[in-house]
Amino acid sequence: MGRAKASAGEVRSQLIIAYDQGYMNEKEFSETSELADKVSRQLDHLIRHLESYDGSEQVRELSAEYVAQ
Repeated sequence: MGRAKASAGEVRSQLIIAYDQGYMNEKEFSETSELADKVSRQLDHLIRHLESYDGSEQVRELSAEYVAQ
């Protein structure tokens, strides 16, 4: 999750560069920047939730048998 959040930050940095270099207009930059910021906030909330979760009702995957065909 930390890597995903860092990647979202990198996207925001690249958006600023793209806008400064004239590859995006102000509307495109604003809309895309807002989406990248939203994703970053969502990841932050998920990370904090997972860190505080006590695991008493843990959800886990059941093992599955895979058969090659």
